Amino acid sequence: MARYTFWLTIFTAVLGAATIGLYILAWKQGRQVEREFIATFQPKLVLREMVWRDEDSLERPVGVVTAVLSNYGGSDATIVESRVTTHFRTRTDAIQPLHSFGDVALLPPGTVIRAGEAHPLTITDDSIVSALSAAVDRARRISSSDRHEIVVGYIVFADKERIPYRHGFGREFDVLTGRLLTIGDQDFEYKNYV
Repeated sequence: MARYTFWLTIFTAVLGAATIGLYILAWKQGRQVEREFIATFQPKLVLREMVWRDEDSLERPVGVVTAVLSNYGGSDATIVESRVTTHFRTRTDAIQPLHSFGDVALLPPGTVIRAGEAHPLTITDDSIVSALSAAVDRARRISSSDRHEIVVGYIVFADKERIPYRHGFGREFDVLTGRLLTIGDQDFEYKNYV
């Protein structure tokens, strides 16, 4: 009888250890499946339809920049940080801006943009609006200029697992349409998705 109890105890211990091992393995596999699901359906933000609108004022010519930030990914995006600034640059030197104006947040941190949602943005910061307003006036007076204006910025956002992603953008002002068009330079438009 003692031998039977001994082997029963050992067999029960082995079964207990195997059960704990299977539980740990199942938990790790569940986490891996969740990470793969998030990677497949991660948030993907893109800045679209950036437009300059003149707004008449009695004191001075002012305007506003409107845009739409769309999440075309499969999960929600939480804004961690976002910045936008205006640069003057020469046409021959695309990398070095001559002057920078403004450095403002596009969206407050913690803003959630749901999957498939388009979030309207309005940039009314005086330094950026003044710089673009002056650019519009100058561009309308002078048809070809050695200097032109661009708006550059970035958006850092996270998925529900708090994995950060970064989207950078650059837009060049087009006087004829009043739109801020995508710059065809990879240094200005990039997406850093995991």
